[in-house]
Amino acid sequence: MESIAKEVLRRRQHSKVSNTQSYKIYLSANQLLMRLPLIRGFLSRIKTGYQFIGEKDTFYLCKKSIHVVLGLVIVYGISLIAFWSMTKNLLYTGIFLFFLWYTSESYFDFFIGRSHYRLLEQFIVFMGYVRQGFYEYGTIDDAIYSALEQMDIIQREMTVQAEHIYEIFSDIDPLYAMTKYFELAPNSYLKMFVNISHLTYEYGDQHENGKSVYLTNLSFLAKNVQLELVKRKKLNYALKSMNIIAIIPLFLISILKNWAISNFAPLGLFYNSMAGKYIEIITIGIMFISMILLNRIQRLDDFFPQNNQMKRWIAKLNLPLNERQKRKWLYGMIGFGISVLVILSMLLSERQNLSKKIYYQDQFLGATLPVETQLERQKESLADYVFIQKSSRNISDSEIDQWILSTVGEDSKLNGDQIDTRRNHIREKIEIYHDVYFTWWQIMVCFLIGIIAYHMPEINERMIKYIKRMEVEDEISGYYSIILMLMYHPRMNTEEICDWMASYSNYYKEELNHCQLDMSMGGYQTFMTMKEKVDHPEMKKIMYQLAIASEDISILEAFDELVQDKSYYIERRQWLNEQIINRKIIFGQNIGFLPAYSLIVLYMIVPMIMSSIQELEKFFYQLM
Repeated sequence: MESIAKEVLRRRQHSKVSNTQSYKIYLSANQLLMRLPLIRGFLSRIKTGYQFIGEKDTFYLCKKSIHVVLGLVIVYGISLIAFWSMTKNLLYTGIFLFFLWYTSESYFDFFIGRSHYRLLEQFIVFMGYVRQGFYEYGTIDDAIYSALEQMDIIQREMTVQAEHIYEIFSDIDPLYAMTKYFELAPNSYLKMFVNISHLTYEYGDQHENGKSVYLTNLSFLAKNVQLELVKRKKLNYALKSMNIIAIIPLFLISILKNWAISNFAPLGLFYNSMAGKYIEIITIGIMFISMILLNRIQRLDDFFPQNNQMKRWIAKLNLPLNERQKRKWLYGMIGFGISVLVILSMLLSERQNLSKKIYYQDQFLGATLPVETQLERQKESLADYVFIQKSSRNISDSEIDQWILSTVGEDSKLNGDQIDTRRNHIREKIEIYHDVYFTWWQIMVCFLIGIIAYHMPEINERMIKYIKRMEVEDEISGYYSIILMLMYHPRMNTEEICDWMASYSNYYKEELNHCQLDMSMGGYQTFMTMKEKVDHPEMKKIMYQLAIASEDISILEAFDELVQDKSYYIERRQWLNEQIINRKIIFGQNIGFLPAYSLIVLYMIVPMIMSSIQELEKFFYQLM
């Protein structure tokens, strides 16, 4: 009987040969795009994502990767053109370009996540075929073979996985083949299916109350996969637009700034001041942090390995430290360097803005000046800036008056009040010009940012741990599901249950891996030690039950309550799933709208209030 894997490969090869011209075009396009540095990185990442879910066909990888990357380039190109046409600001465009680069991972996550969603949908169909095959043939390998025959070739995602699964049971050493497959399996549900099937393949099916334990476990696993699909669908529907909402305020900064200045002229002085630039940086920083958090909340699978470019940079650091410490030092240096460059650019911008700074004291509450007056004062300000650059802080009033008179034409005459006003403006600008330098507190801020960046790996781990903790109750319910599926097998022991839990785990992965390594101490002692380490009451309970099942009683007796209240645990997991979904949606929406709130409050309301207070002070000063 011909291997299903070979048959599928033959059909794919036939399809490829029938599209020889298309095949050559995509391979040529792939070779061309791989020569472009940035595009090469994008192609490598999307291919890695598709390989994560088991895709190995070169033609399909090239085709899908090129489509996704070209779509990314087109979308980002249109977005960049639209942003530039709306802002006409080079700095904002550079920041927007950086945001686009960062969100590329979310873009790739969307496509790979969609393929993973299809994989889970097809997995349920595949398990249905396996049930039918098991009823018909009564053996695991024949049931999987029959299911694979019924899978449609267009169901690529599950067909590829089914090929690997069938090869496990047709291998000379199924246990070794299963171990190798676990290194490639894209999710824990496939691992659980293979484990259940291998257990039945090795020791035969068990029966409880006249029902097949294997088929009961397949039904139970299918329900868990359906719950996972519901969770992914709801989260995607509720949070899919949050990344766009989080980045929209960056489009609006220049628009709102120009609108505010045109309706309330003194706001221009505030926005161009150091205080205005600090608020602008804080607003953009909030956008960036929000996008990081949204990316973490929406990511349900880690499709991409650690960035290879980052590894190369770390390797170039000639420091006697391990990789983790080098990474921290690299982050710290980048954070410190960026903060120094930002503050230097702000200081230079502050000096340059003096050439454009005009005053509005003769207008009530900063009403807009006539166009002719604005142009006249802009010319005066530009001329005064040349004088200010050459002047010292201790310049005399007579020298300033002499400069003012030299800039006035023969037809124009200034009275004493006008000369005094302009002299005061020039002296104020001279003071500002000489006060613009790196202060001690700005250096401290740079060091503080560098220290925060140095600790970013720990901050990132804590953030991931916090987001994972949102689903800890669902994970514990998954452990109960594993125990329910295994407890009826007479050859099952607590060590194997621990291995299953470790392969499924996410939040408690590190603790369960330690538990596996410490099994030489004895099951009871190992589980009791872990019981003291975990903090969740339900997890403590599971560890205690596994501990007593290691020595005193059987697994079935230790978890007797699961048998009695099986329907309750199924309903409870459904309820927990709803709670987790609602919690993530609320958290994600709050984070997504935070940049908009910060833009309105920090960039609109606060500057208006501060400028209004300053204008009122000047107005009352004029009345006195």
